[in-house]
Amino acid sequence: MKDQLRKRMFKKRRIRRITLSIAGGISIEVNTYALIRPTVPGAITWLNSVTNEPLKTERSFICADTGALVEEPAKRFQPYKSENIKFSTDELAEIKRVSTGHLRLLGFKPLSCLKDYHNLRPATFLFPSDDEIIGSTSTFIALHRSMLRLGRFATAFYGSSSHPQLVALVAQEEITSPSGQVEPPGMHMIYLPYSDDIRNIEEQFMDANSVVPRATDDQIKKATALIKR
Repeated sequence: MKDQLRKRMFKKRRIRRITLSIAGGISIEVNTYALIRPTVPGAITWLNSVTNEPLKTERSFICADTGALVEEPAKRFQPYKSENIKFSTDELAEIKRVSTGHLRLLGFKPLSCLKDYHNLRPATFLFPSDDEIIGSTSTFIALHRSMLRLGRFATAFYGSSSHPQLVALVAQEEITSPSGQVEPPGMHMIYLPYSDDIRNIEEQFMDANSVVPRATDDQIKKATALIKR
């Protein structure tokens, strides 16, 4: 009871609804939830020093040649063969849209292949929904039970509009206690790093034939005192 009183309760709201494409045109609908997120301070609100009312920030562009206020919307350009190719806002949005935002299943791997350092940020929890695609729950349960029985995790491509990347889908079994449900059944979507994000520092900056310098006992004591300070 004391541990529950010290916690701040948050409602489990759905982040978004995505489609999981399995194979052969079979797709199911899943909802995503954020079970763990770091608590950050709120945004700063600027107030009027006289009326104490919130201020509204506006941005204006001034022409560097004439000093006049630019009324037209800003346009982006890309230099190409000594020419500036202009792009509209819609064209830039279309270029950045490399996928539809769906989750596409690629294959399965043993759980031993998934390491702790592959988890870059808090995972997203997946739970099925039958709101749009009927039968998503039964298909999700069959896939979930097979992954638990075989000890496998699924690799998928998450086509996010801002940052498409590979993800790992790890099935989680339901855990209950006499007081109720402890862990819900579902899948954790772990965002995998790129190959160049994982580097062995010892192999890159140390020679296998050289002698590794070690600190003396006096240096270790001074470093410990500095850290505690």
